[in-house]
Amino acid sequence: LLVLEGFDLQLGWHAFMWDGKAKQHSYFQRHHVRNVLLKTWEKLKKKHYSKVPLWLSTLEALTYPNALDYDNILKYKDLVYDSGELKNRNQIQIQGKEIAWWPFLQIQTHYKKDKEQSGFNMTPEELDKIWQEPGKKTISKIYK
Repeated sequence: LLVLEGFDLQLGWHAFMWDGKAKQHSYFQRHHVRNVLLKTWEKLKKKHYSKVPLWLSTLEALTYPNALDYDNILKYKDLVYDSGELKNRNQIQIQGKEIAWWPFLQIQTHYKKDKEQSGFNMTPEELDKIWQEPGKKTISKIYK
């Protein structure tokens, strides 16, 4: 179970899910279940996500997982305004999220790349609504 969760990964799951780091880091695909999950995700991503979703965590993608404070994970929804522009570091700290200058610099670089390549999806996709909706039969809703 620990191997599936990726306790030994050099990067967080978001790096493999969104940035395509699995091609560069072949060790990720050596685990059969992770490989199947990644292939399934690639199909879902192609079908549902043409732009970067706001639930994506750039820090999780850039930081070694054991050094990451999971209580203080910043996602794009915490980092951008409704217009899609990146907040500055002070504004993020006012929200009660602590971030050092180096991770913020990495976020800025990643933000610019994501904005140029595909932009941001400011409204939740149908799939996001299904995942966030409490209740049963989530899997059957996904495949409809």
